[in-house]
Amino acid sequence: MIAYNARDLGFNYLHVSTSKSVNVVNSANPKQPVGIIQMIHCGSSCGYSGGCNNMSPAMPDLDHLEFSSLPARCVIYLWKNSPANLQQKPDFMFILDFI
Repeated sequence: MIAYNARDLGFNYLHVSTSKSVNVVNSANPKQPVGIIQMIHCGSSCGYSGGCNNMSPAMPDLDHLEFSSLPARCVIYLWKNSPANLQQKPDFMFILDFI
């Protein structure tokens, strides 16, 4: 999952609710909302002279999402400030449907 656009809009914390999602598994199974630290930068991993746009750093709590089958639904909660726990109402929620 790439979440830097959420951070650009002021949402700094994220949680993928696997209990509300359908056919989505996160082997990292984070117990708290994750701070979004991803950003776009010019890096050299592409091998082109002058570099190219890359996303980093890796976020292990988000990098292990998988679909167990399709169709699937991914429910994502976003908070502007660090929530006390996963039960705190999110500031924004969105749903991705994969058919």
